[in-house]
Amino acid sequence: MQKKILYWSLLSIPIILIIFLITLYFTNIWQPTLTSTIICLVLLCFVGIFVYYLITKSYRCYGQAEKNVGEFDNNIKQRIWKLGIIGFIADFFDTIGIGSFAISIVLLKLTKQIKNDKKILGTLNIGHAVPTCLEAIIFISLIKVEWLTLVFLIAAASIGSYLGAMFANKIKLGWAQIFISIVLIIISIIILLGQKQVGVMPSSGNADSLQIWWKYLVGAVVFFILGALMSLGVGIYAPAMAVTYLLGLSAICAFPIMMGSAAFLMPIGALRFIKDQNYEIKPSLAFTIGGSFGVICAYLIVFIGIQKGLGLNKDNFVNILTWLIIVVIWYTAGMMIYEYVKNKKQASKQEQT
Repeated sequence: MQKKILYWSLLSIPIILIIFLITLYFTNIWQPTLTSTIICLVLLCFVGIFVYYLITKSYRCYGQAEKNVGEFDNNIKQRIWKLGIIGFIADFFDTIGIGSFAISIVLLKLTKQIKNDKKILGTLNIGHAVPTCLEAIIFISLIKVEWLTLVFLIAAASIGSYLGAMFANKIKLGWAQIFISIVLIIISIIILLGQKQVGVMPSSGNADSLQIWWKYLVGAVVFFILGALMSLGVGIYAPAMAVTYLLGLSAICAFPIMMGSAAFLMPIGALRFIKDQNYEIKPSLAFTIGGSFGVICAYLIVFIGIQKGLGLNKDNFVNILTWLIIVVIWYTAGMMIYEYVKNKKQASKQEQT
């Protein structure tokens, strides 16, 4: 019975999203363009196919996974509930650009809700794939970005990720992390100095398109590199925020671009983990369900609730988002440096032994 409820909940996700978008349409919050509609329909197909594949592949293994839990978890309902909350929290913060993987790992470790550490990566990729697609659908639908800019940058990141996977083993992750973290810190200082509360440098633009040919070229090259680095496990959110700022786009335009880039990459990578059965079933399913609701709640609270509730105009809201971007960039740069130092210490200990 629990198993059927769980899988029916998965099937309800695309339906809930459609109802959500229809509600926004009739309240005039959503005014779709042809390009955004096409991209969102493609992503909805991604979600439908992915959910169906996840259900068919994991349904038959669910009973065996439940038997293998043993003393690790005697209360299945409570475990699903805990994992759902973890997914909700992780994807809530993912929606505002902080990322979901680091938060998920910390909460999984604290609550001891993951049995096999070797399957964490697969579990996270699968569990957060659908919520990431929902983020992209919502932001692409509701935030206006010129179609050529949106498609160009998303395509560049997707191609970069695909080709980058071929050379992933030849690139040293540590040096990439240090380089990116230093660049992010420098850019964050530039953004900070451009804030109207500081006023030392000119602020970013408020455009929704790149407009000039060389910006398209620079944007494509940088997003290609960011996509390639994603195959190494380097997140795209903070660098994408920084790049869109430097290219003169409005701060809010970073969200559909970076979410769209991730959405076209994660489900494809997650399918490989499902095929290889390199994931834990219950955490993946609970993350998918809880995370999807976390995405919707985050958008309603942060991007609609705060703006409407505080009566902010677009400029003031974008200013708040820019401060959020600065915090996210600092957090990401700090985490990269921390990971680099931690890995260095572990490597030196292994050499000594």
